[in-house]
Amino acid sequence: MASERTGSLLSVTESRIWKGDELTNGFLMRNADGRVPAITQSGIITLSSNSMYASDMTIPFGCGVFRRLNLVNSSKQEVNTFVVDDTGGAYGGARLGFAGIIKYEQGWAESNPIKNWGVPAYSKFTLIVKGIVGFKYFVEESTLDIASFFDFMKGDKTKRSKIEGYAEILTKWQTAATVPNTHVYLAFSTANGMPIAYVSDRNTFSQPVDDFFTVGRAVLFEPENETIYFELMDNVYFQ
Repeated sequence: MASERTGSLLSVTESRIWKGDELTNGFLMRNADGRVPAITQSGIITLSSNSMYASDMTIPFGCGVFRRLNLVNSSKQEVNTFVVDDTGGAYGGARLGFAGIIKYEQGWAESNPIKNWGVPAYSKFTLIVKGIVGFKYFVEESTLDIASFFDFMKGDKTKRSKIEGYAEILTKWQTAATVPNTHVYLAFSTANGMPIAYVSDRNTFSQPVDDFFTVGRAVLFEPENETIYFELMDNVYFQ
């Protein structure tokens, strides 16, 4: 019999049929012959001053992280889950660069049933820098209730009504499709890396709200797994 919440991706030969109810974002899509390019890298995450993660020091898979450009020559591949601090004005006076998306690690998820939704800051992790990345859940654009999204990714199913998933994003896009050239984009909060999906006219591109960084556009809606895949763009937008 098929089971849910195993922490694994689709398996058609055994019991781990993925029913669209996993909490993990950040699936890197690759086809068998390698024609879909992807670039990943490893590094360490700085969590200081980020109150969102202070209680359990685990970052959800699928979150975006940023790099202060003045640290690019550092010997450590250090990235941040936040960019605002109390010195040097907004963003600490440092120019920023999008570093990547925290990749879903199947091995970690399967061996850590209590925290299979993210990666601890003290462990090794993988960043997706370029590729096609699958997402199931997003911060609700109208409320920006990031706390509820974080709780849901940790397993609080009562918060489902406060976030957006496949169905909600598809409905928004279908409603907006009466306007030519609309598309679905992926952006991350520059305060804590949480994802948001929004619809915009490609000819008059605009960010959904301030303090979000747009990194990709939707290329595949996968109804059987309730997943939207985004291709990371070469030209990202910062507002």
